[in-house]
Amino acid sequence: MVFRQQLIPALSIIMVIAVSIALVVIPIPVHAQLPLPPGVKREEVLILDNLHGRVPNPTNMNAWVPGTFIGWGLHQFCLDALWYTNHSDGSLINALAAAPPEYNKDYTQLTIKLRKGIYWSDGVEFTADDVVYTIKVQLKYPGFMAHAMLKTWVEDVYAPDKYTVVIKLKKPNPYFWANFLVEVWGADGYLYIMPKHVFEKAEKELGDPTKFKFYPPVCLGPYTVVKVDPSGYWFLMKRRDDWERTSVGIWAKEHGLNWIGPKYILSMSFETEEAKILAQSRHELDWIFDVTTEGWKALKSMNPYSGTWRDKYPWIFPFDPTGRGIYFNLRFYPYNLTEVRWALVLAINMTEVFITAFDGAQILVPVPTGMGYPVFKKYQLGLRDWLTNFEITLPDGSKFKPFDPTIPFKIAKYAVSKGYLKKMPSEKEVLMTWGPGWWKYAPDVAEKLLKSVGFKRGPDGKWRLPNGQPWKIEILAPAGFEIDATRLAFGVADQWRKFGIDVKVVTVDASLFWNSYSYGRFKVGAYWGFGAMDPKLVGRQYEGLHSRYWKPSGEWSPNPLGVKDPVLDRLIDEFMSTSPFDPKAEELRMKILKRLIEQMYIPQMADCKKFSPYDTYYWVGFPNAKNPYWSFLFWCGGAKWILPRIRPRSAVTTAVTTPTTPKTTPTTPKTTPTTPKPSPATPKVTVTAPGATVTVTVPGVTKQVTVTVTREITKPATVVSTVQVTNWGAAAGLGVALLIVGLIVGFLAGRRRS
Repeated sequence: MVFRQQLIPALSIIMVIAVSIALVVIPIPVHAQLPLPPGVKREEVLILDNLHGRVPNPTNMNAWVPGTFIGWGLHQFCLDALWYTNHSDGSLINALAAAPPEYNKDYTQLTIKLRKGIYWSDGVEFTADDVVYTIKVQLKYPGFMAHAMLKTWVEDVYAPDKYTVVIKLKKPNPYFWANFLVEVWGADGYLYIMPKHVFEKAEKELGDPTKFKFYPPVCLGPYTVVKVDPSGYWFLMKRRDDWERTSVGIWAKEHGLNWIGPKYILSMSFETEEAKILAQSRHELDWIFDVTTEGWKALKSMNPYSGTWRDKYPWIFPFDPTGRGIYFNLRFYPYNLTEVRWALVLAINMTEVFITAFDGAQILVPVPTGMGYPVFKKYQLGLRDWLTNFEITLPDGSKFKPFDPTIPFKIAKYAVSKGYLKKMPSEKEVLMTWGPGWWKYAPDVAEKLLKSVGFKRGPDGKWRLPNGQPWKIEILAPAGFEIDATRLAFGVADQWRKFGIDVKVVTVDASLFWNSYSYGRFKVGAYWGFGAMDPKLVGRQYEGLHSRYWKPSGEWSPNPLGVKDPVLDRLIDEFMSTSPFDPKAEELRMKILKRLIEQMYIPQMADCKKFSPYDTYYWVGFPNAKNPYWSFLFWCGGAKWILPRIRPRSAVTTAVTTPTTPKTTPTTPKTTPTTPKPSPATPKVTVTAPGATVTVTVPGVTKQVTVTVTREITKPATVVSTVQVTNWGAAAGLGVALLIVGLIVGFLAGRRRS
């Protein structure tokens, strides 16, 4: 453990040296690699990190079929949905819909009223025909992701007029509307709206619209695709000239915002964390998807314009609505055995994993649901007492309480010992920062569970399967993206090796990683999901685990974990027909969660927290803990609601506006829309020369606030000259020194694993 604690600061130092060498040794024209059209100024372009890494099929933009990558900007800025969850307060944003969903009394008919005045990027008006077609075409062709779900629920769909859609359901489902809702990542039922006039033509020409690439896409959102790198490393999008005719354009006008966002958005992929840090240090990457703690320390030391959610430890955005874990595919032995799943969980010392993998900057997630703040409060912290008293029955009939509520306090003590915190936080602060706890490190209990189903240890102390073969596990993990999942995989692998299992982590690109999950080909993987922002929608997120969606390995399924459980099926069926306003719905939510925990179907471990540095050299107004108008999730479908707040630095050197998102309607279905409240008075900030003061005047407030200006705010330069090496001997010496340090660390790490 001492070595592990010493390794993290060593990695931080190495990261700083590595990036410093890149800055000194390599002659790089700062803007040479930015694929900007002639005449486009850097300050007109918001450059975002593509969470997918390199996209192997960059011109496939059919977002409704499996295997299409949408998080590079396609679903944030081109596609659109009926409703979005407001990440600042959990309220409902009516996007393409003009009002919340309307149901009949028994929840068998859903009526949707649409906004008027919205147009596709090719000038065709968006109408109810597009929504009706989106449902009917996916009902017709099994290759669409929504096919199985729609076939289960939809009896008929039609448009009584140009701006009204009626959906008749086969059986009551008060949650069906949420298939058109973007809570976190994307439309929950894969139901972004299709342009009927485009897909209908493709259907006639190709015979099967699932084969249609939809490139270049006709967009309903505020941006269109301008150019794509054939190798899949970057995507360039441009703001529509008629952005006022989009849902976010109408919303912005309603809220007193006079623009929709940067003129261009460039989504770029980087193969290493060092490359991302180097790019932002040169002001060529405005927002990074995720970095490690040592990466952040290196970046901050080089770029004073870099910021993140919090300005001090643990720095992270803590409430990504989804959780990470090491998931098992129940289609494969021995992961179909509950005893094996529990044994593998109890063989993990999560305190060690959190310290070695995340330097303590992470949140424990014991309950298999999301981490949006209301959900975190209710179903993570709120279940702490139940978790502490929860028992499992061991093979000898004895009872064992597997939950450990002390882990967050151990991590807090580590943070104090490292000097990250000056003193031990209060109990409330510890729980809010690190969560309620996780499962106990109990290798003795894990051993009992494995032996009860025929596993044995060999003469070498390694575990053998009941047939005598060595037990080998391969954990599938991301390569070059989602670094937290990769680190979790290596941390858990280390624990299982210590327990006596032969474990290997296999890192693969995004295409293979997600196809293995969606088609049920993986056995063990570092995956994430099952998130919600609204506590009332917890429960419906598990509908895909119903056995009616089970498919054999190799076939796409909304049940990637291969769960077949009649008890869970009955609970899901009953919940899906129960109104969210019925007290019984809460009872059923709890029963579903408890069943998932008892069977350990979804071993969630950590939040999908985000360590996403942004650069304020060209752009300001990024959300953060001091201005939490939205979450940090710029790669998720709701990112377009962030753009009206992100402004060029040059435009705000004399005035800063920070409009507050008004509360609209709750995310539960209602029949009457709420009129948005007007934005509060906008503070005006006047900036003068260094050494003077900034005077802040807020209308309606008599007191003025003044602070000293420590740095002159000027318009950033757009051209930076090529870095030249002046002392190659010194640079080479530094490179050799780093190589020696790397060899030493590698040698020690190798000894640690042997």
